[in-house]
Amino acid sequence: MIRFILWASPLILFFSFFGTAFIRTNFFRKYKRRSNPKRERLLLLISTYLLWLGFFLLISNQTLDKMGISLGIDPTIIRNQEWSLNLVPFKTITNFSKHLSGFHLFTNIWGNVLIAVPIGLFFPILWRRFQNPLPLYLWMGILSLIIETIQFFIGRTADIDDVFLYFIGLIIGYFIQKILKPYFPQKIYQR
Repeated sequence: MIRFILWASPLILFFSFFGTAFIRTNFFRKYKRRSNPKRERLLLLISTYLLWLGFFLLISNQTLDKMGISLGIDPTIIRNQEWSLNLVPFKTITNFSKHLSGFHLFTNIWGNVLIAVPIGLFFPILWRRFQNPLPLYLWMGILSLIIETIQFFIGRTADIDDVFLYFIGLIIGYFIQKILKPYFPQKIYQR
């Protein structure tokens, strides 16, 4: 897993940096003029994170397995369609508790929680509309459904438990942002 992160992160950082710069200067020029350097750095950070997240979440299990990245799940189980789609709440969490242990259990459960913490933390800081939790939850719900639908069609597991775990992470990030909000300079919120 570490080898994959070390291999993929520089590429993602490169494409994210130039992609964000290109999009900001060509399509959102009027917003960039009203922005400030701290806000632009946070936008670059969150765009890099979202690109890395999309890259990692949208690679099939078989491809990850060929790269030597183990998610703790036997790929033959997924090929047999036993774990490819789960619409029963808490079924996968229960199965993970029975079939996995230690590191793989931790990464599969808490990894899904930690995925959404930066979204809950940075989106309300960068965009005022997400300071109210309802639009943030709606956006995360749509994003979660898109991710899980794509994962189903590319040979990964689509799971309602992942959506629940994303929301737990989102809520944790949102409350961390609420606690830390007085420590962020007001300039970040200005456009």
